[in-house]
Amino acid sequence: MLAIVATLHLATGWDRFVGSAGNVFSLDQGLYLLLGWVLLKVMHELGHGLACKHYGGYVREAGVALLLFAPIPYVDVTSSWRLRSKWARIHIAAAGMIVEAAIGSLAVLVWSYSPEGVLSQLCVNVIVMVTATTLLFNANPLMRFDGYYMLTDWLELPNLYSRGQQFVSKLSRRLLLGDRNAAVNTTRIVWLYGLAAWWWRLVVCVSLIAGAAALFHGAGIVIAAVAIFSWFIVPAYRTLHALWAEPDRKKQLRPIAIVGAIAVLGGMLLCYTPWPFPGRSPGIVEYEPLSIARAESSGFVREILVTPGKKSCCRAVAGPSRQPGTWQPA
Repeated sequence: MLAIVATLHLATGWDRFVGSAGNVFSLDQGLYLLLGWVLLKVMHELGHGLACKHYGGYVREAGVALLLFAPIPYVDVTSSWRLRSKWARIHIAAAGMIVEAAIGSLAVLVWSYSPEGVLSQLCVNVIVMVTATTLLFNANPLMRFDGYYMLTDWLELPNLYSRGQQFVSKLSRRLLLGDRNAAVNTTRIVWLYGLAAWWWRLVVCVSLIAGAAALFHGAGIVIAAVAIFSWFIVPAYRTLHALWAEPDRKKQLRPIAIVGAIAVLGGMLLCYTPWPFPGRSPGIVEYEPLSIARAESSGFVREILVTPGKKSCCRAVAGPSRQPGTWQPA
């Protein structure tokens, strides 16, 4: 009910929210975002721990870990795996998102009754963080977070991520190397999940590289270059090295032909597919050659006609005498 009421309030003030949401990732909001994000994650993990205790489990430890120099609160609720009811395990996995949804709903209600100011912007920050982290990470079953464990408990398919990655690895060996020993026989859910998780991981890597290059300018370009080298160039080098050491030359030609065809097709798509999004770039227009007209007597020059043979004519409105005219296309 709280979420429904908050959604109605957010829908009625959507234009105001969109206008404030554009300031969330500005530099002056950086400290507020970091503190709010840490507090949200602490409450998120507290929800997991309380739900685990509610169903008879125990919390062995809780703390803060550093992931890519970012503080990540965590709580150990592995005791929930011993529970017989899968719905209890699903509830424990969803408890953190339920807590964040409640906090986000309260933030919407406070924002809807607050005037423009610091409090209103802080509420917008919380709303954006709750929705972004919940939808893109926690509730996303393609990453090994809460949504993934909820899906595996619901389907009763443990190690779904590992099995899906094994399927993708065997499928690539069979397609690229023609390895018949790489069996790909598995259930439809496993191979669908494996392909979707592989694609999502690729999208996340490319998005992080593009975001770092765009947000952090020079330092972001360095970060993007390091990420490209470690995520793409190093695996490609290892693959090529393994192919070069392959004694059977037929197995070398197949992946080279396939990768080459994909590269040519991708290049053609990039060159001949029109970009659907408009682009803007600042510029200064100057006339060539640039001429300055000066009036010998007081007054304003209303019109100047060029001599015959010219490709164009210009009109100008000049200031007082001996002042440069302002030229405009006819």
